[in-house]
Amino acid sequence: MRKKIYVLAVMCVIFGAAVAQCPPVEITPGIPWFEDFEGYPHNAAVPLDACWATPETRVVNNGVSPFVYTGYPYACHSGDNSLELKQSPVMVVLPEFANDINKLTISFWGNTSAQNANAAGTLTLGVITDVTDPTTFIPVDTIPATAFGRTGQDAPYTNFMGEHSFASVTPQPGMRIALRLTNTQRSWNLDDITITAAGPDLTADSLPFTATFSDDEGWWLNNGDALNYWVVGVPDGGSDTVLFVTHDDHTAGYNDAVSSTVMAEKALLMPTSDTLRLDFDVRAGGESHFDFLKVFLVPEEVEFTAGQYNNAQSQSQYGDFALDFTAYKPQSAGSDGYPYLFNLSGGTVHVTAGMANPAPGGRAKLVFLWRNDNTTGTQPGTIISHVTVVEGAPCKTPANVTISGLTDVSATVSWDADPDAISWNILYRPADDTLGNSITANATTNSYTLSGLTPETQYEVQVQANCGIGNLSEWSEPVTESTTVGLDSWLEGSVKVFPNPAKEVVNVECTMYNVQIEAVEVFDVYGKVVRSVVETRCTTSLQTRINVSGLADGVYFVRVATRAGTATKAFVKK
Repeated sequence: MRKKIYVLAVMCVIFGAAVAQCPPVEITPGIPWFEDFEGYPHNAAVPLDACWATPETRVVNNGVSPFVYTGYPYACHSGDNSLELKQSPVMVVLPEFANDINKLTISFWGNTSAQNANAAGTLTLGVITDVTDPTTFIPVDTIPATAFGRTGQDAPYTNFMGEHSFASVTPQPGMRIALRLTNTQRSWNLDDITITAAGPDLTADSLPFTATFSDDEGWWLNNGDALNYWVVGVPDGGSDTVLFVTHDDHTAGYNDAVSSTVMAEKALLMPTSDTLRLDFDVRAGGESHFDFLKVFLVPEEVEFTAGQYNNAQSQSQYGDFALDFTAYKPQSAGSDGYPYLFNLSGGTVHVTAGMANPAPGGRAKLVFLWRNDNTTGTQPGTIISHVTVVEGAPCKTPANVTISGLTDVSATVSWDADPDAISWNILYRPADDTLGNSITANATTNSYTLSGLTPETQYEVQVQANCGIGNLSEWSEPVTESTTVGLDSWLEGSVKVFPNPAKEVVNVECTMYNVQIEAVEVFDVYGKVVRSVVETRCTTSLQTRINVSGLADGVYFVRVATRAGTATKAFVKK
C-alpha cells in the first residue's frame, strides 16, 4: 500500500481574477508525500492538478506539455499513468510544501523515449521562487538521459532517480521544487515522485557508544505508516530491553501479509579516525532476499523513507554505506547481488563489522533498516541487542592455524601472531560432535597445547583473537587432525597368543620392536600366576613357547609386562 496525499485546490476570486489557492502540504518525517498520478482520468493526456504549476510549456500535438499521460503502462513505473515532459524546454513545479525546503529530498522513477540517449537532453532538479517567472529557477542537480540506461518508447521502466537533496538551498518564502527539461525533442516520463522530509533533530552521543535502549537515548523509530514496526522494550518471553520488530507492540514477530520498510536511527558524534567498529547481537529471519535486515552508518543528512511499500532503498540503494554481512551465514540464495542482506532462519548471532567513518569530526547516523514483503516466509522476530560503536578496526581473524605435535592424548595448536591481539580463545571438539559440546581454552601467546584428548579421534579446532574492550575477531575456519593410537591399544595389538584353544603349548608372539620386556606370565581367572618366562627384549621375530600341558582345562591369561606398559591376552586350555 502506498500513502498518497491529495491536495484540494480552492479557487478564490481576488479583485476579479481567478487564482488557484492551495494550502502548503506539511510532510511528517518518516511519512513521505507521494504522487503516482493514478488519480487522474484516463483521457490520454490531461492537465496537471491546479496545485502544480507549469511556468514553461510547449504546445505538442494540439496539447500542452507537461501533462499527465494516462492509460499507457509501458511509460509508467506503477499503474497506467505518469507525468510526461514532452519536448523542451518545459518546466513543472510541484505543490508547495510547508516544510523548510532545505529539509526535503526528492526521488522518482523515469525513462525517455529518445532513441539516442546522448541526444535526449537533460532533466534539471531545482527550486523556483516565482512560479510565474521561469527566470527565477535555481538549478540544484542534473540528470542526463544516459542515467536512465536503456531508452526508447518500449524501454523497461527500471530507472530509479534519487535520492536528491535540497540541503544546499537557502529557503525563501514561497520557494517550491521544480523540474526542467532542456535540449531534447523527445519526451521524458516521470512516475512515483516521492518527497521526504528530514527526520527530527536527534540527540548525538560520542564514542564509545553502548546502546541501553532507554527512553531518553535518542533513537528515532522511523516506522511511517508500516504495520510491522520497530519498538524499544521487552518482548514477550524476554528479560532485557532491546530493539525489536513487532506487529502488536509486544511480540517479536511480524505479519507477513503486509509489506513494511522501517528504520531505527541513532545519531553519533564522529571522531576524526577513519575506521570504526560495530558490534551487536541479532536474531533475524525471513524468506529469500525479500525479508531482511540491513545496517548503515551514513552522514546525518541522508534520509530514509519508511512505510507500507517496498521502495528502492530496500534493494540496492545506499549500497556504499551498507555493512557487508557476507561473512555471516546463512545467506539466502538470492542475496549474492546484495552482500549486505542478512537473513537467518533462527538463533542469535554476534556481529562484528568494520565501518568507514562517513563524517570525520561531524555527525552520522547508525541505521538498522528492516524490510519484509507480503509473501509467506519464516519469521523469527528480529531482535537487536548489545550494540556498541567504538574507534578502531575489528580484530583480525587468526591466520595459518595449524595442529602439530600429535600424541594419543595431546596436540599443539599454533597460529600467526597479531600485534593488536592481547589473547586468543581456542575452541575444540571431536569432529563428529556438536558445536555446543566444544571445549574452550585461552592463550596469551600464539600457541597452545591441548591435553586430555581421546586417542584415535579426529579433532576440529578454531581460534579467535581478542583485541580488548569486547573486540573479538571471527572464529577461524575449522582445522582437523587425528590423535595417534593409544599406547595400551598399541601394546594389545602387538601381542598374539596361539593356538587358541591350546592343548600342550601356547605360543606368545611379540611384534613390538626393541621394547624392554620385564616378564611374560600366565595366570588363572583368580589372578594366580601359574607359569612365568623371563624375556629381555621384544623384537619383530620373538616368539615364546610356554608349556601348559599340566594345567587344568579352563580360561587363562598371558600377560606381557614391558617398561612401556602391559598387554594381556586370554586363551582356553583343553
